[in-house]
Amino acid sequence: MKNFYYKVKTNKGTFKTGNINALNIEDAANKLKQKNLIIIEISEIITINKNIPKYNYISKDKVFSIKEKLEFFNALYSQYKAGISISEIFYSIMKSSSNLNIKGFCFQIIKGLEKNHSLKETLKHYKNVLGPAYTTLIFTGEETGKLDRILYEIIKNIKKEDEIKRNLISSLSYPFSILCLAIAVLYFFHSFIFKIFDMIGTDICQSTIMSLFIFTIIKIIIFFAIFGIIIYILLKNDKTKKIIINFIQSGKIISKLLKQYYFQSFFLILSLAYNAGIPPVEAIYLANSVIKMKQVNKKIEKAAKMISEGCTISTAFNIANVFSDFAISQISAGENSGELDKMFKLVADDYENKLDLEIKVFIKIIEPLLLIIIGIFVAYIAYSGYTRYYDSLFSMI
Repeated sequence: MKNFYYKVKTNKGTFKTGNINALNIEDAANKLKQKNLIIIEISEIITINKNIPKYNYISKDKVFSIKEKLEFFNALYSQYKAGISISEIFYSIMKSSSNLNIKGFCFQIIKGLEKNHSLKETLKHYKNVLGPAYTTLIFTGEETGKLDRILYEIIKNIKKEDEIKRNLISSLSYPFSILCLAIAVLYFFHSFIFKIFDMIGTDICQSTIMSLFIFTIIKIIIFFAIFGIIIYILLKNDKTKKIIINFIQSGKIISKLLKQYYFQSFFLILSLAYNAGIPPVEAIYLANSVIKMKQVNKKIEKAAKMISEGCTISTAFNIANVFSDFAISQISAGENSGELDKMFKLVADDYENKLDLEIKVFIKIIEPLLLIIIGIFVAYIAYSGYTRYYDSLFSMI
């Protein structure tokens, strides 16, 4: 007996996917026809044999990076558009990708399909890898026949997310680099230049000066290396990472930046989910998973509960007092016109524009503060150098 993956349409007009055991593809098709199902797609599930290396299993809690998500979804989209079956796509991605995490993920999806688990059941088992929102959108798109469009929008969303993060990092990296350089220069003056001033008038040789110079440079390198390792360790640990994120979110300016970023992603996911045919309440819970702010999550959950009890989306969001007046007005217009998915997209674009503006404002605030800090460092260096230099001169008289 062989195992076949199928996608069919029921008498009620709904799509259904799953696996079926049969002697061959004709036998599998006959079994499905006997159940009065219209066959959309049917293909043999490729069994991972002994000739295929068993890739490292990844944890259920593993989360793909943006780069990994982009590689996976690009491969999934291009092969799905080419008409390749889902089971063959995962096998092909596993074989062609050089990323071990992607290989391991595809390996486990294929193994799940081999065990007669549906694509939905298998993906749900590893929902954290791609994120609950994207995972749900994949199997929903497959069931509704809108997977190619959904994958295209997901790729656009990931690229936009990557662009926003790059812009934010590049905007912050310059002032941070200048601050680190200023600290290094200050320490260099304090540990080397000022000590040379203190040694004026004493028996000091060139080798002593060179040794002091090298020792100072080594200490600066070690300090920043240790600092970098500590930050890396803290960010690798989930508990400390959450503490750091919560601390950062406590600042008003950073909190505002993060809200614009999360809300942009929230409405993009909401637009995709609604367009894929996911019920509004379920779509809101799904989109809420991309927001990493507990207080906001609770307010949106309350709004979703109100909607499930019969309240309109715009009214529930307005009562929750989370989103902007523009967002509420556009959602209300979408409810009246029947074009909610377009309005969700429009609101997402508005939050993206607001995020760009907030980043520019943030940089404008940071730059004068950075100049003040550097000015203080320069004043300290000038004052300390002046006093030490003249003290050494007076000691020689």
